[in-house]
Amino acid sequence: MNKLAIVTLPRLDLTRPSIAPAILSSLAKSEGYTVTIHDFALDLYRLSEQEDWNEYELFWQLDLSYELADNLRLKLDKQFDLLVDRILANTPTKIAVCVFSHNSINATEIFIEKIRGRTNADIIVGG
Repeated sequence: MNKLAIVTLPRLDLTRPSIAPAILSSLAKSEGYTVTIHDFALDLYRLSEQEDWNEYELFWQLDLSYELADNLRLKLDKQFDLLVDRILANTPTKIAVCVFSHNSINATEIFIEKIRGRTNADIIVGG
């Protein structure tokens, strides 16, 4: 069975979520895929303390070259590990990573680093 996981990563405006994952999901379903969508930007926001989220927001912005404190980097790594676990629980054959901004590069690099060695699924990054 063909299974597709669609992943959205920070940095997105949480007040205006992208419609792209829904469109991709519809197209994939019409081609016979079973689809799950993982909105990591929203999940991370919900699971974070406000101060932590504010720091993550600075980290996503490439032009700031902002480094997270070690304790925040550990928290963020743990959340990425949980995301990867949730995605792989469905044993996808393809993983589509939706990148909507150059400010999603940090999150995309972390995600790809964490998932690449744990799956044989095709990983497609686009935006």
